[in-house]
Amino acid sequence: MPVYKYSGFSDKGTRIEGEESAVSEQALRDELARRGLMANQVKQKRSNQILSRSKKIKPESFLILNQEFTALLRAGITIPEALKISANRPDNPYLSQILKYVEEAVRGGASLSEACAQHEDIFDSLYIVALKTGEKTGALHQVLAKYQINLRHRVELMRKVGHAMAYPVFLLITLFVILGILFIFVLPRFVALYADFDAQLPGPTRALMKIVEIMPY
Repeated sequence: MPVYKYSGFSDKGTRIEGEESAVSEQALRDELARRGLMANQVKQKRSNQILSRSKKIKPESFLILNQEFTALLRAGITIPEALKISANRPDNPYLSQILKYVEEAVRGGASLSEACAQHEDIFDSLYIVALKTGEKTGALHQVLAKYQINLRHRVELMRKVGHAMAYPVFLLITLFVILGILFIFVLPRFVALYADFDAQLPGPTRALMKIVEIMPY
């Protein structure tokens, strides 16, 4: 069960702060209100184990996740059960753990959008808006299917940009390698050769020789 940090005021106006486990943020707010405490801020606290493995989820991975989740909802599976099935991701334990947190929150009474909003590093604002829209209209899987189209376009665009940048990056790396070989192996030989000449060399040549002389090897 996730742990939440909260702050607020008691019915006497005294400021309060603390940590407590609950199935969802709303469940904790309701429990605090029952005790006569008004929480103005509730935020989920993650364990060090999860934080140590925290990493940015690749758009491709989220694309697959949303596709599976949408298909499960379209098949008539309930949201908690769909989350439970989607959380079985042995290739991505961090995402799997987050989905389990979301499932616990939903089973505890939170809406899907509220549960996902607690994990902004996984679910972006556009996804949260899509969830809220689906919840209000009662057509969650249809809204997520439209979001899937938008996400697929973004992934394709990022892939094309990556491919377009690969060749210029390769050329730059090749250029630096060639320049490195010239300055380390070739130009020092020319410097030693021209040092024996008494002839007046052109300015650019002298400047290049000076650079080679001061470079550390």
